[in-house]
Amino acid sequence: MNLYDIPYLPAGVKLVPQQLIDEKTGITFPVNRTASMMIDEIDGRKSAAEIIDKLAEKFPVDRNVIERDVTALFDKLSKQHLLNTEAGRKAPAARVISLFFRQYQPGFRHRYEEDFTSFFFLFLFLFSIVFRKIGVFFLLFLTLSLGSYIFFQFDISLTIAMYFSVVYIGLLSSFALHETCHAYFFRRRSGTSTTAGFIASDWMSVKFVRPAVDKHGNSMWLVTLLGPLIPGITGVFGIIATNTLITEQAMMYALNSFFAVFLLHLIYLTPFFGDGKVLLKRLLFNKGVA
Repeated sequence: MNLYDIPYLPAGVKLVPQQLIDEKTGITFPVNRTASMMIDEIDGRKSAAEIIDKLAEKFPVDRNVIERDVTALFDKLSKQHLLNTEAGRKAPAARVISLFFRQYQPGFRHRYEEDFTSFFFLFLFLFSIVFRKIGVFFLLFLTLSLGSYIFFQFDISLTIAMYFSVVYIGLLSSFALHETCHAYFFRRRSGTSTTAGFIASDWMSVKFVRPAVDKHGNSMWLVTLLGPLIPGITGVFGIIATNTLITEQAMMYALNSFFAVFLLHLIYLTPFFGDGKVLLKRLLFNKGVA
């Protein structure tokens, strides 16, 4: 953690005596008295360095020791998506730019404070996050492809750029749809429950974080299943429709490439990937094996 960053507790995270409560997931995290005093200094205005200075006035301990303990605690809270940071006292535009570039640093984590229940707005929100996550790589590849065409007159560069753009849009849309299905169907099933889950991003992924069980104690296997299943079915029907209705070869190749990305989400249902692992564990748990 950068000591000049300003830490803050995301919406739904509250400190009570000896506990840190995440209302979005219904999970409580026990904290001791010392950790509570450290967390209590987080107000969204003081930087980590200023918090350490305040704590140094309260504890008769060397400042380096306090800095080490505070950094370790804040890093642990960040890994649990219980703590966000923003880039110091910068202008709003500078903070947005800082967050954009920091997302490519190892160890980056951010919890988004949204509470959409509309499928459409959830999809747009997740689409924008995934776009920011991988957009820079798309622009870099597009620049290289166009540059090779301009300077070397390689016609194939334009073809590669076109198909890469199609696959890129498919990646954006399919992953946004995947996580939207998780979030939307979970929130529909949980009804008015405050444990609505949250969207989180780290260095390599964007995901919907939710409680393992719903408010009635039933496994949310359907929510896990629909995430990869709906994009996969979309891919199947898209490929069938493309090969049935489209006769123009270039358009057929482009649409097949686009829907193939959706189809690949069915891989997540296998026991070797995230959703498939979760489904297998829940199945074994229900049978009393796990």
